[in-house]
Amino acid sequence: MKVEIWSDIMCPFCYVGKHRFERALAQFPDKDKIEVEWKSFQLDPTIQGIVSKDVYFAKKGFSEQQFKLVSQNLKQMATEENIVIDIEKSIISNTYKAHQLIQLAKAINCTADVEEVLFKMYFEEGWNMDDEATIYKAANRLGINHEQVKDALDNNTYRQAFEMDLYEAQQFGVTGVPFFILDSKFAISGAQPIEHFLGGLNQAYTEWKAKQPKTLINLSNTSGESCDINGNC
Repeated sequence: MKVEIWSDIMCPFCYVGKHRFERALAQFPDKDKIEVEWKSFQLDPTIQGIVSKDVYFAKKGFSEQQFKLVSQNLKQMATEENIVIDIEKSIISNTYKAHQLIQLAKAINCTADVEEVLFKMYFEEGWNMDDEATIYKAANRLGINHEQVKDALDNNTYRQAFEMDLYEAQQFGVTGVPFFILDSKFAISGAQPIEHFLGGLNQAYTEWKAKQPKTLINLSNTSGESCDINGNC
């Protein structure tokens, strides 16, 4: 059974959601029957260069006090997942180049690893995702061939695959991430609690085994934190 996950590197809840889903999957009895595919989603393709946090979050309607509160909440949430999210350290920049690496990694079957490396570099180490040096550094950590990365960056090799992910997201009505679709049938929105992911896996897998008809069902609830294309997180 396939699980598709739409995500953007600059989304902190995607990082949290990744770890919660993986913890749920680790508890799922038939986890070896689950295929996970990471999909590209760009929250703000209009970003050019490095954008000041004050300017960016003010544009999105965040006051300084709100930003500090969100930052503190994210740090606490990250600690519970044994990861680091430091919004104040992260560099707001265009994530398209990172998605090119993600698409390359998908082609050679190491997508979950590349997501983890890029999240860590963005939220913990403060790398600029619009800098090619960052992409080469990430690729080096993953053991991905330098020439493959150069081809992807220089020739936009995976542009079509990237755009296909965006098109599919549009067809499913995805406007925020993380967004999970189980067996093209069950939709889970946001960084849900582990129990919610596990319940979704159980329900989707049961129906997948029974070969029941596919009609998209929304399993989301209000506790699933996410970021949307309007800048709301």
